[in-house]
Amino acid sequence: PADVDAFAEKILLLLNDPALADRMGHAGYEKARKYTNKIANATVIILTAISSVAILYLKNIAIVIIIGYMWYLVVMENKRYELLTIERKVP
Repeated sequence: PADVDAFAEKILLLLNDPALADRMGHAGYEKARKYTNKIANATVIILTAISSVAILYLKNIAIVIIIGYMWYLVVMENKRYELLTIERKVP
């Protein structure tokens, strides 16, 4: 960091306020999970589009199986993410 003293002050603030550190930790965790989930979905959509063109030109059944499996993984990950989100909201 450019301002080491300010950085140290913020670290001490978090060390002295566990509730703030916990809130910030949870917020960062949720933000990372949402971002990662969006990236995974976008990646599968792009790969599906590319693979669709490959299927059209190559007529290869293996590509169809791989696409089906990728969609299955995304659906399962989205369900797992939804369950984790629900569990975190239940007191």
